[in-house]
Amino acid sequence: MTYKLGGSVTLSREPGATPVTGETCTGESSSGIRTEWRLTIEGHPDLLLHDTEWRTAERDIVTARPLQVPKMPKPLSALLGRKRSGVRHLTERGRLHLLMAVCLILPDKEGWPRQKWCTADQLLDVCGAELLNAVHGHGVSRIDTREAILREEGRQRNRLCALVGPANEVAPVALHAITHVVPTLKHVGWL
Repeated sequence: MTYKLGGSVTLSREPGATPVTGETCTGESSSGIRTEWRLTIEGHPDLLLHDTEWRTAERDIVTARPLQVPKMPKPLSALLGRKRSGVRHLTERGRLHLLMAVCLILPDKEGWPRQKWCTADQLLDVCGAELLNAVHGHGVSRIDTREAILREEGRQRNRLCALVGPANEVAPVALHAITHVVPTLKHVGWL
């Protein structure tokens, strides 16, 4: 099935899954199952996203580094295999959700990907209403501060996070694509 993210960007799940071993976002060694998603950008080479569900109950998504990297601008090549999005389980009011931190990955002056915690307005400015509406349409139920969603009061209370329904497999991948990949695609002129 193909999921439209914007006028010239789509996501599609590749058939099958691959057993993997590696390190989770929290640093634990584990085995898991990796699913590949194809991010298609009209007029440019496709990018692959790896969505790994670990036996530790963790999940992460990363823009994959293929064995043969197609010709692409340095900032996009530098993003491959870096800056994973972690996904964790959250029970809220007796219902299971998936929780993801929401940050932007932007290339620095040398083209290396850098994480930037952002406000809702900055997220809208960088990603655009069309892409944010698309992720909401694909299952991201809420994007808000950690204070509003998790009732946190500490230093990280103003950081954004997202709630996703656990049965919706595309939502975390779509959110990773628009916050981690799209800013670089815009920077290099592919969008």
